[in-house]
Amino acid sequence: MNCQHTLKNNNHVSSILFLSAFILFVLSFSFPVTAEKLYRFDDIVVKGEGASRSLLAHGSMLTVIDRDEIENMGADSISDILSHISSIKVSERGTPGSQADLSMRGSTYDSVLLLVDGVRMHDPQTGHFTFDLPYDLNTVDHIEILSAGSAGKYGASASGGIINIVTRKEGPTTSGSLRAGSFGYGKTSSSAYTIIGNSKVGINFNVLRSDGYRKGSDIESGAFALNGSTQARSMKLDWSAGLIKKRFGAADFYGAWPSYEKTMTVHATVNAVHVFDSSSLLRFRISSRGHEDDYMLLRDNPLYYRNTHYSRSMLFASEYLKSSSFGEILFGAETERVGITSGSLGNHGDVSTALYSEIGTSFNVVDLSASMRMEKTITGDVVFSPGFGAVLPAGKKTRLRLRAERLFRSPTYTELYYASPSNLGNPKLKSEKSDCIEIGADTAFSNITVATSFFGKRSHDVIDWIRPDSGSPWCAANHATVETLGIECATTYHITERWRANSSLTVLDQRVSGRQGIESKYALNAPDDTIAVSLFGPMTNTIRTTIGLRHEQGGYGGDRTPVSIGISQAFGSATARISAENVLNEHYYDFPGLPAPGRWLYAGIDYNVTP
Repeated sequence: MNCQHTLKNNNHVSSILFLSAFILFVLSFSFPVTAEKLYRFDDIVVKGEGASRSLLAHGSMLTVIDRDEIENMGADSISDILSHISSIKVSERGTPGSQADLSMRGSTYDSVLLLVDGVRMHDPQTGHFTFDLPYDLNTVDHIEILSAGSAGKYGASASGGIINIVTRKEGPTTSGSLRAGSFGYGKTSSSAYTIIGNSKVGINFNVLRSDGYRKGSDIESGAFALNGSTQARSMKLDWSAGLIKKRFGAADFYGAWPSYEKTMTVHATVNAVHVFDSSSLLRFRISSRGHEDDYMLLRDNPLYYRNTHYSRSMLFASEYLKSSSFGEILFGAETERVGITSGSLGNHGDVSTALYSEIGTSFNVVDLSASMRMEKTITGDVVFSPGFGAVLPAGKKTRLRLRAERLFRSPTYTELYYASPSNLGNPKLKSEKSDCIEIGADTAFSNITVATSFFGKRSHDVIDWIRPDSGSPWCAANHATVETLGIECATTYHITERWRANSSLTVLDQRVSGRQGIESKYALNAPDDTIAVSLFGPMTNTIRTTIGLRHEQGGYGGDRTPVSIGISQAFGSATARISAENVLNEHYYDFPGLPAPGRWLYAGIDYNVTP
């Protein structure tokens, strides 16, 4: 297939959004300075004999959504929480819960690295399945969102950013929820946490079903997860394991077909740290993941075209971290085995190996870090990924940040080998490489914090699905170069002691040279401008209100401003909730031929019992 070359016309940046950013910026300097609250990214904190080890000077923008904020938002899922961040685009494919793609700062879904308790989670078949996790909000302690960076530690697929889901490890407590809503939607979940000696153990299950918001979009799913931690004098062990099974109508997911899909994911992670003394430790990260995907092109005639895929991955990483008067230095080694057994993709088994190091130090008042990673990828490429970060105080309540790094991602098995009537892979795909730079500032006052970043990314051999016209199949291809420039500003404003407003703004300008095809399915469809605002607080001592708004301008599907509203009433250890998503019933598309859900109403009850 020949893919024609065109140039993309970029929309001009909206003056309204710039005005909003300016207002937020001015507001951030209109209050007296009495306190500081500046977060830092920390994949795991080890406490034992005075040891607490983490490299500090990453230089990237960090957002931390803690447990209190999760509960105040009244959200129904992790993807709902992430949609409150303007730099993150959550594209639900079909009825919520079926399949979700994550992108950050204009990236594709395969360029966002997802971690669970600091351990990398990804699917070698396709990034569409990365978010197939057995966890719901009852199991989440907090979520860390880091813009790009940290490829030294975590490897490929981080050019968009990193999302780290940290599971709860507490006890004793029991929590759960029950939901019912539009289109026959129903969901129940329950979690229990207890303390056994030096260990904390949690168990969670959740079940979801819906008739779907349109024909062929029904879903049933069930998930079960275990997680825990053990703390000894010189050892800390965090672990998690889970299983999720789903079956759902996949009509128009990948083309104009009445499809159906069944998936199952099992995974386990271990994060172990041994503290030698107050200045050194040894850390191990281990994960194993298996995924089954049974895809039927025609739901009522499965034998016409049916694909069954079994993918697997196993990762092992070891790290030595040493602290001295000079600073901190980390040495690490990692190996990952991935493979797939598939009727259409073939049978493959591949291994990637990497050596990496990271150094963090302080020079006068400046925190500096440098990292490097040498990796032999599953496609046989040898990739060198250097990185540099700096953090500089500018007054008592402000810090300046700088981060520069080279990142990469290898093509997935689907991008390489898939073949169907509507999608064609390309075994000649090249690995995607990105050079990223970010300059920013964080400021904290008594009732407002502001984080601002200017960032740029130049990506080579960008992997995308394209087609020369609407009647042709999608084909995997490499765009020669994609340049992305952007601004991100995030503000948290404590209006009163109990009312809070979170807002974020992301403005992107994307330019492509050597473009393939007329139509891009993923890589070139990011919105130009995005504003996300959430406001929450109590109306009375027991009634709380949450209002969320997200405005996207440009990109595929045009402008949209979905609004969500939630009201909750506390009754002792239980909380009744009513919420509405897309209140104004906006109609838009995130994917060609696949309309997004309209207005959706929920009602339910949550409970939390602590002895």
